[in-house]
Amino acid sequence: MLTTGRVQGKGGTAMAGERSAALARQIDRMARATDGSPVGFAVFDMDGRYRYVNQSLAALHRRPVAEHLGRTAVEVLTDAGLESLLPGLREVLATGIARVGVAGSVRTRGQVKNVTASQYPVRDADGTVLGISMTCITVSKYVDVVELEAPAGMPGALLGATHRHEAEQRIARLGSWEVNLATGDRLWSRQLHEMLGVDEATLAGATFGAFVHPDDHGLAIESYECLVGAGTPYKIALRMMHAAGHLLHVVCTGEVVEDTDGGPPRLWGTVRDVTEEAAERLERDAAHRAAVREATAARAQAEAGQAALSLVRQAILPDVLPSVPGAEIAVAYYPMEPVANMGGDWYDAFALPDGRLALVVGDVAGHDLRAATVMAHVRNAIRAYAVDGPDPGRVLSRANKLLMALPEVDLVTAVFAVYNPVAHDLTLARAGHPHPLLRTGQQTSTLVEPRGIALGVKVVDGPYPETTVRLGPGDALVLYTDGLVERRGQDAAALATRLGAIVSAVPEPAGAQGIVQAIVKSMITSAPLEDDTCLLVLHRPPALPTLARDSGEPAAEAG
Repeated sequence: MLTTGRVQGKGGTAMAGERSAALARQIDRMARATDGSPVGFAVFDMDGRYRYVNQSLAALHRRPVAEHLGRTAVEVLTDAGLESLLPGLREVLATGIARVGVAGSVRTRGQVKNVTASQYPVRDADGTVLGISMTCITVSKYVDVVELEAPAGMPGALLGATHRHEAEQRIARLGSWEVNLATGDRLWSRQLHEMLGVDEATLAGATFGAFVHPDDHGLAIESYECLVGAGTPYKIALRMMHAAGHLLHVVCTGEVVEDTDGGPPRLWGTVRDVTEEAAERLERDAAHRAAVREATAARAQAEAGQAALSLVRQAILPDVLPSVPGAEIAVAYYPMEPVANMGGDWYDAFALPDGRLALVVGDVAGHDLRAATVMAHVRNAIRAYAVDGPDPGRVLSRANKLLMALPEVDLVTAVFAVYNPVAHDLTLARAGHPHPLLRTGQQTSTLVEPRGIALGVKVVDGPYPETTVRLGPGDALVLYTDGLVERRGQDAAALATRLGAIVSAVPEPAGAQGIVQAIVKSMITSAPLEDDTCLLVLHRPPALPTLARDSGEPAAEAG
């Protein structure tokens, strides 16, 4: 505590409350000028507890503002070594006389900083001391501004309070003004002269509004008139013109100050130069706008790419699957990123001129528009080659030659199959693609053959190898891309085995669509995809019973 005792009793408590409220009003006035100041500033109550601390002093103490309020300096700075500063606070409380330019040191968290402090009594309109205000400047700043600018030959000990006050204003880039309402006299601080680039005589002969930017003149006049007419304090941001012609950004305050000697009230205010902060804010705003523009452009580009991919998908993946007696087809397509709606995977199914059914599942490396474009070329080429000559091995061989002729290398895997719904045989060729699955009855096996290199890798002499299988009633062929069985941290062979088990477990009446739904539920939608996934199932419906002519008993359809 700084005081030797407290006021006791009910009346004393009321008096202390009034004094605290009056101190709060004074702090509110002072804070408008000191909140953003680089000079450390604090206000103590009569018990020596912090009632206000600005950010600069909190930074000097290396503690948040909230850790100061309601506590004494000794409680906040337990290891500070405040012997040179605390006696001054007690002296100002006892005598009511300011102590200016007191040298001392503050030790915070093991770091010692030499400081120069000034301590002033805070009074109410009756002159009653309410507390103490203190400014605190590190010696490095003080030496730069005060000692180097002191009049030549003047000892440091003789630097007066006025010069120190000017130094503090210079550090804070803060000017002040005062108007005597009784005489009309105006007083401008030296820092305000320097801030505007004019000498004392020029400023004394002009009004403050003469330096305000024309666009802000109305706000300045209105604020000043409200101050004079109604005593309404203000804090406003203005633009002012330096004598050299450049623009200044300032924050201005104004308030009515009662004369403690009973004289007429005065007007007092500050002008703080925030041009550097405004420039930094403009740079940040410009950088933010540029970032927003870049993000908007990138988003628009991504949306355009997604729209293009969607158009490719609509053009490539058939909306309607061919309807062929004796064959059921079901498909599923899931891109790795749903927003893209298209990758390099594709499926196709179409009827050939001779009545057979052509089936394709393929995968182009990549997930961008180029992958989709290459996929479109390969898909259209396979369709054209199949119509010209549907042998699967020859079709893939011709597609390989097409890719080898392109200027850029694109890796494509595919499986192409031709199904005869009358004879029920299916011939397929494979180019580096995952092995198809064949379900016969309730057993599912992998079609290891045929083997063939991926398209676009090297020239292949002759047609790709082919394999022919026969589908019995209820049998199904499953074609898929590698996204279905390749997952990070999981064994691809184990996933392929799981896929076969899922296919085997689907009951016969479910057909092609039932097989697709089972695979999607168990292996696609149950976990995030790491690649595009495409799936095509061909199913031969089971034999339908027919009525025997002679016996009237049902007889099985010929296979």
